[in-house]
This record gives sequence, structure tokens and C-alpha cells, in this order.
Amino acid sequence: PPSLMQAQNNSLGSLLKQMILEQETSSQFYLGPAYSGAPFHFHEDAWNALAFGKKRWLMLPPNEGIYSTEPAYSFVKDKLHMLPDTSKILQCVQN
Repeated sequence: PPSLMQAQNNSLGSLLKQMILEQETSSQFYLGPAYSGAPFHFHEDAWNALAFGKKRWLMLPPNEGIYSTEPAYSFVKDKLHMLPDTSKILQCVQN
């Protein structure tokens, strides 16, 4: 992924273009309204950027990762409390 110094010196468009051109595997782009988001999932290292708004991240320890097909908002609202040890969930908000 591009360094922080590169990110500060480049426009978002040129930074995304650089990432896509240098990507060895695959690139993805998502855009969504409020309360949208990916269901719980797991994968290798990833680089994520936020162009507008806020994003709430919920992360579990790697050995306790889960995979869900339920939309993120309804999972958090209805099922998050059912996880065995919710104290292990790391939460942060990206602005």
C-alpha cells in the first residue's frame, strides 16, 4: 500500500489509480448509503480508504473471526450481543 507520505502528497484520484495499477491480486471499490456495509468476514491484509462520511469498524481477534451473510446493520442491531465474549470486539470510527 502507498505510504502515508505519498497519501499526503497525492490527490485521492491519483492515489487510487496508483493502488490499482500496483495491485498484484485484486482491487475492489464499494459505495453505499448510511447504515450499509459489509457483513462480518475475514481476509488477509487490506488497505481501506474513506472518501466521505464515517465508517464504524468492528473487529474480532483473528482466531475468533466469523463469516456472516447478514447485512452489517441488522447483525449489529440484532445479533452482536449473542457473540460469546463481546468484550473482545475492537471498535473504532473512521472519519
